[in-house]
Amino acid sequence: MDIGHWQCKRLTLCLPHPLMSAPALPSPPVTKREIWIDLLRGFAVLIMLETHCVNVFLDPSTVANPAWMGWLNFFNGLAAPTFLWIAGYLQGLGIRRAIATNRPLLTRQRLLRLLLICLLGIALQIPWSPWLAGDYGIASWTSLTAVNILQCLAMSLFVLLLLGAWMRTRYDLATALLAIAVILAATAANGWSTGLMPLDSWLNRNNGSIFPFFPWFAFCAVGSLMGRWELSWKTWMPLALLMIFGGTGIQHGPFDQTHPGFFFERLGYVLVFAIFIHATSKICRISWLQLIGRQSLFIYVLHLQILHSLPLPGGSPDKLWANQLSLKHTSLALVMLLLICLAFAWLNEQRQNRCRPANPMPAST
Repeated sequence: MDIGHWQCKRLTLCLPHPLMSAPALPSPPVTKREIWIDLLRGFAVLIMLETHCVNVFLDPSTVANPAWMGWLNFFNGLAAPTFLWIAGYLQGLGIRRAIATNRPLLTRQRLLRLLLICLLGIALQIPWSPWLAGDYGIASWTSLTAVNILQCLAMSLFVLLLLGAWMRTRYDLATALLAIAVILAATAANGWSTGLMPLDSWLNRNNGSIFPFFPWFAFCAVGSLMGRWELSWKTWMPLALLMIFGGTGIQHGPFDQTHPGFFFERLGYVLVFAIFIHATSKICRISWLQLIGRQSLFIYVLHLQILHSLPLPGGSPDKLWANQLSLKHTSLALVMLLLICLAFAWLNEQRQNRCRPANPMPAST
């Protein structure tokens, strides 16, 4: 996913365009591909909101069927692979277009956007509470240096850009080889350590990282590769089913996120999501879901602030109702959170539209 096309272009400062005085060019039409991508991204955001509401509010003892929670947790775990796959898919499209037109890839604009995403990810986990209390112990630094989804996404896209700039005509081959290497090395990476916590956090989950480079980069890489081919259920569905059943079949022993089976099984479900969302986009566009997809980064930051930082009497929501709500009340909390995010996302998009020129030049990916 080219971050310029996906999220960060919505954060670009409203500076005068050097060609605004030139004759206005028509805006490029929105294609079906762009519609289904926004819908798929919006669907992933819905999973993310539901996941965090369940994790924060739901009292598991109120669920009549505990086995249902296991299936829900598995489904919730598909949000991150979907985000990363979309990111890689769009990044691959942008890199191939740049190579085909002989344009540079490591531009200042692209690099600043990726840096912004990475810094935002770090800012979201600054340990304010212990630091303000004078606690600068190892636990606070572990929290700060842990790798979250935004940092993983930014680094993965940066690596893809490096491959595109370095290999160019052999970009897809280099991406495929690196993806295979990351998938196969992920289990071994569990035992890797350099002694430097900020670096080790990128290698494995031993220092609190949720999305280390191994194996999560591979979702971006495979997404980039699949952008080579037009989405067709006739070819993608058999591939998805092969990955789901093959990934399930090769997994043995306790649950392990670094096992190749973990990667292939979840990638298969991501492809199933893409197939059905692509088919849905031909029937209806679901404008509110597209809005969520377009404003995914904004909603990501907003919902975390609401859940963990909203100053209510007695504390933030995650402190007031931590795992205390029934399934019914958790569902109501999810609906309220979704409506709030939708309202602010709409306002944010209106603000962004006012900042843009009346007839903007077509944006490069």
